[in-house]
Amino acid sequence: MYIEKFLTEYDDSLTGELNVDPLGQLVIWSSWGQDIFHSRITSIANDVRQYTLNLLHHSVLRQILVDEKLQTSGVMKGLYPKKQLHEFRVACLIHLENIYIYSMLAAEKRGVTLTGVQGINKARSKWNAANKNPQILFGHEKSSELLTNQIALGTNGRYKSPMMKMHFFSTDYRYDLPESKPVWQAAEAFIRNVPELKKLHAAALTYMQLKMQASHKRDLNPFFEDIPVGLKKAGDAANLLI
Repeated sequence: MYIEKFLTEYDDSLTGELNVDPLGQLVIWSSWGQDIFHSRITSIANDVRQYTLNLLHHSVLRQILVDEKLQTSGVMKGLYPKKQLHEFRVACLIHLENIYIYSMLAAEKRGVTLTGVQGINKARSKWNAANKNPQILFGHEKSSELLTNQIALGTNGRYKSPMMKMHFFSTDYRYDLPESKPVWQAAEAFIRNVPELKKLHAAALTYMQLKMQASHKRDLNPFFEDIPVGLKKAGDAANLLI
């Protein structure tokens, strides 16, 4: 059998068809990719920048959860009596992701590429409507999301299965599994050894620690201009690096 009978040179005169994958090649390549990388990437979870920043967000949340001295208080305690609640973990991840998305929009004029950022189009609409100063609500409800079902369909959702496969956490975001210890040691050593990521991690951790002890409701739902400058600058540096 001669392969030339089935393959031809690329012909740009051909128009697109409704079926973008008539031979099912995407399914085949995806299956091979899963085998090669042991299900650690997928056809949509393959962006190093999104993966790295999502890993950093999970590292921040993990450190919050393992710090026994740090508990919710003030207004936050009224919403989430215990930091172990699944809803609290979801709220933290959504909040960090929303800050990241708006920070990307703010940094667009400085050369940051927005390709691949989940929720960027809806964020741009709110960004423009609020004169580049949208409010970022803290919570796990729909009102806090930029995307519908954001925890599943946003950046975190895209990388959840691969990161679970690598034993970073369980399906309910438990980071204290026995098999998680070595992978987190390696991941956090990587973050510490990259100055830009180290600064962003420290800024995000400090921000979330203060958020957990907020005494006023307005502190839980800041406008973008209220986000600490150090956190936004560290985010810009990390985005340009990655």
